Amino acid sequence: MRQHVYGELVDSLGQLVAKFGQAVRKVAIWTTGDDVATGYQPAKIARSGIITAFTKAVRVHNGDLAKTEAIIADNKFNELDKYLESQGLTRLVVIEDSRSNLRKVAKIVEIVNEAKTGGNTIEYVPVWAAYSREGIQAKAKGEKEDTFYVIDSPKDLLDDKFGEVFRGADILVDFDGVIGNNITVREAQAQVKYNALVGAVIEREGVTSDQANQRILDNLSKLSVL
Repeated sequence: MRQHVYGELVDSLGQLVAKFGQAVRKVAIWTTGDDVATGYQPAKIARSGIITAFTKAVRVHNGDLAKTEAIIADNKFNELDKYLESQGLTRLVVIEDSRSNLRKVAKIVEIVNEAKTGGNTIEYVPVWAAYSREGIQAKAKGEKEDTFYVIDSPKDLLDDKFGEVFRGADILVDFDGVIGNNITVREAQAQVKYNALVGAVIEREGVTSDQANQRILDNLSKLSVL
């Protein structure tokens, strides 16, 4: 799984912690798991090595591990309502690969702010990770960008403009697409499925690997003609 994490992000962790670690209020991985009961998503995050790398960066740069956490749920938006009630939360920065999710968070924050009877409202700052699979597809289609902060690489977060954005903020970072590279993950999953298909053809028809590959390709070409 480590090879499916954006290397630029891992390489930038030390600089990010050194530059913004003291300024932020909290940083959390905020992600939806297929099913929390199975432990799939927590295990995937653990295998990625990002927690270990981040913890090391925090310790090297004398950061505060108490500022970090992970929010993993069957539906991460259900947990967001609870999180927005956190005492002292005044600025929320969400880094997401999904623009629809960023817009959804905006609506939730708006509802929470409208319900407040006293105290400060929450300022919401959406950051779109346009280097993700969705971002690449959106750019290929020539779609217009929303009024988000846009990063074309994890290293863009080192830009000085984020100094004020992150100051005193709670930062929620999505895992899939922002930290984890969805493109290479999907490619790896597809390869595993294809290898299983080849193995099944070999076992069922008693052919070699090359012959199994050719039969699969022949069948696929027939389907493409239909």
